[in-house]
Amino acid sequence: MKDYNKRNLYFDNLHNQKDLKWLGQNTNHINSHDYVISEMIQSIKSQEFHYYAPPLGLEELRTLVLNRLGLKNLVSLITDGAVSALYHICKELCSSTEQLITTDPTWAWPIHFAQSTGAEVIQIPIFGKEYNYTLDPDRLKEYISKNTKLLYLVDPNNPLGTCFSKEQILKIVEIAEDNDITIIHDCTYRDFADDHHLIANYYPENTITIWSFSKWLGLAGMRLGTIVTSEKIMEKIAKTFTAHTISVLFYSTVIAEFLNIGDGQTINQKNVFEKNIEYSVDLDQKELWI
Repeated sequence: MKDYNKRNLYFDNLHNQKDLKWLGQNTNHINSHDYVISEMIQSIKSQEFHYYAPPLGLEELRTLVLNRLGLKNLVSLITDGAVSALYHICKELCSSTEQLITTDPTWAWPIHFAQSTGAEVIQIPIFGKEYNYTLDPDRLKEYISKNTKLLYLVDPNNPLGTCFSKEQILKIVEIAEDNDITIIHDCTYRDFADDHHLIANYYPENTITIWSFSKWLGLAGMRLGTIVTSEKIMEKIAKTFTAHTISVLFYSTVIAEFLNIGDGQTINQKNVFEKNIEYSVDLDQKELWI
């Protein structure tokens, strides 16, 4: 049996264990709000699943995303998951003559996507107390070359959980501006951070913000993500993109969350996660990496 089939059968077996307590995959299993469930049922009864969604996403949700992130002067695109967003960006913006820089560790899939185009991928080590588990802008400078086109930053980092400070971001932006580098800011876990800063607020023309509904809303199985960027970059990305794989049913669910749950649901989830951590880990004896 081929390796790809072995991997799939392994996870399929886990998926079919109905009494399994999921602690991996970084998925959010906190129960959805009753209102959201009722909206899903209503959408099914209305048979909205027959429809294709608009190619860039429903306008209402595109606007709600910008409002939620506070990036109203930029443009958004709804994708079938954050991974799809990253795949499309790497395919459109990477080439065999260019370089993408990221950290080690980072989320691995964009590395594979970039390498599939022939692009060189450079990983800067950040795991260790000597690095404070984050990327020092001065160290970043050492890796920049004339071929560096993209800087991929997962913030909060997956799997370390560390966030960039505002001071770090301003220095990174200065480096990117000086070298005409586009920053991909993957913010999938931003809603669980106590103090998070969007790079797009300081470098709007050349930042691509990636955000997902999988984590903060617990909708991983619905595959919904978003790209937020400038008109200049969106023109390149949107030409060959379509979100037709996303059901209107899924849009209805997320819009219901946005309009009626919002920050209250996020605060509740953070409280639950913090209690779970306190319950399951002796922090005096162990280091916990999320």
